[in-house]
Amino acid sequence: MSLGNFSSLALDVGGVLLFYSASNIKTLTPRQISNALDSPIWHDYERGKVSKKICYDRICRQFGFDPNTWIEALDTMRESLHPNVELIDEIKRLKLVNPQLKVFGLSNISAEDFQQLKPLVDTWGIFDEFYASCLTSQRKPDVACYERFLEDGKISPETCVFVDDRIENVVVAQSLGFRSLHFNDTPSAVTTLRNLFGDPVSRGLDFLSRNAKKLFLYPDDSDTTSLAMLVLDDITPEEEAFAVEQILSHLSPDGLPYALGIENKRDVKTLLETQQIDGGWERQWLWKYGKEAVKIGSRGVVTAMAVRAIKQAREDG
Repeated sequence: MSLGNFSSLALDVGGVLLFYSASNIKTLTPRQISNALDSPIWHDYERGKVSKKICYDRICRQFGFDPNTWIEALDTMRESLHPNVELIDEIKRLKLVNPQLKVFGLSNISAEDFQQLKPLVDTWGIFDEFYASCLTSQRKPDVACYERFLEDGKISPETCVFVDDRIENVVVAQSLGFRSLHFNDTPSAVTTLRNLFGDPVSRGLDFLSRNAKKLFLYPDDSDTTSLAMLVLDDITPEEEAFAVEQILSHLSPDGLPYALGIENKRDVKTLLETQQIDGGWERQWLWKYGKEAVKIGSRGVVTAMAVRAIKQAREDG
């Protein structure tokens, strides 16, 4: 089983690739601004159905804002905009190692803001195409917005990863078959994207190669010997037979566990999703010894086991 079956990536802009702050606005509270930006009239403005003047006038009447105060608040928010450089660089890297990957922008944005931001967005060089609500007249989380995107891009939702910071947008995309990612923070998003678009086996082997002779070593015993037999590819049949004979000569009264031969897709999926950004897997406690039950673990052993398990699952599948 592999998660590397995705060929396209759709990303929100505000709150994902661009951050802004309302903390410097003193005349309106963040709640007041949020309520106004989530109002039906603002949504129609983002769809391009009403002009900026009509939208601003109605917002001020509905929420009791002074027009100048509202304009200044929006200007202050625009001035605070700054790109998510770490995520943008990661998308560039993904496109470099996956030349067939198509990246799309899917944003709720007014015509005015789109024209102001487009030069900046173009400098990133990450989008193959950009779908702005002001141009399509559809906005998230309306189903029609996603359907328009899929139809125009000739994309199957099962092959597309969708990233957004608004949970309602993520839920609708998930219901349509997208692999949805709710953006909470950049490091976890980068890790998830690498796991979805990368090859877990090659990344795991690369981690082991980079950290060769740097990882914790544990004395040889039945556990480490059996693990080595599972991981290493250059063990001769004679060596395997001798090791098995030695292990079987020291069985506990309970004997060996049975292998049922059942494919566990859920565990394989979990294994694929938990690969870390450096290609390895997190350290797990594999052994303990002594009166105080001192725990012993190794990222190298866990990564080697994970790589072998994924390779075996692919062969069996």
